Amino acid sequence: MRSTHIIATSTSLILRVPPLLALLFASSAWAEAVVPVPATKDQLEGTRLLIPEASCSIDIPGPDWKWMTAQSGKTRNYLCMNRTSTIILLSIGSLTMELTDHQPKSLIESAKKKGGKILNDKIDFVESPAARKAARVSFEEADAAGKKSFIAVYLVNTVDQVLLHMQCKAPAAADLDAIKKVFESLKPLKKPASAAEKK
Repeated sequence: MRSTHIIATSTSLILRVPPLLALLFASSAWAEAVVPVPATKDQLEGTRLLIPEASCSIDIPGPDWKWMTAQSGKTRNYLCMNRTSTIILLSIGSLTMELTDHQPKSLIESAKKKGGKILNDKIDFVESPAARKAARVSFEEADAAGKKSFIAVYLVNTVDQVLLHMQCKAPAAADLDAIKKVFESLKPLKKPASAAEKK
């Protein structure tokens, strides 16, 4: 069984996936082992995950995928995973300024400081009906032995100053198609009808 790890850089999160899917989050907010649990019915609409704090919903990239959540204190992360242990991590953050190339560049610089060789880094601004602005960061990471991993991160400013952070690290570039499909599935949540609209 292939295991895909995920690394968060700009949010100072590191997610490792050891046996039994125990998750170790290395930031101060995740300084404990956290075991993911399946998303509850009220968090789902069919296969779509509802993320009210980001005013959007998002779908799985294929039939073999499922939604999980991991809670530590007041912080909740969402995980999309399949049978091969490929995982896409979603976390909610906030922006103190407009999303520009500064945040994606900082993410790459942070990755470089963690060790290993960063290759073919690329930043693209992409569009989504659920986003005010969104950027895709991709790069390759080579370890001391020359083994490569492929990383893709989406930074999505959904509403106001809310930032949806999506990330995946995979052994092959083709495996990153899954996170692209998840991003492309983003839709804004429908606002509840007002009293006047219900009349």
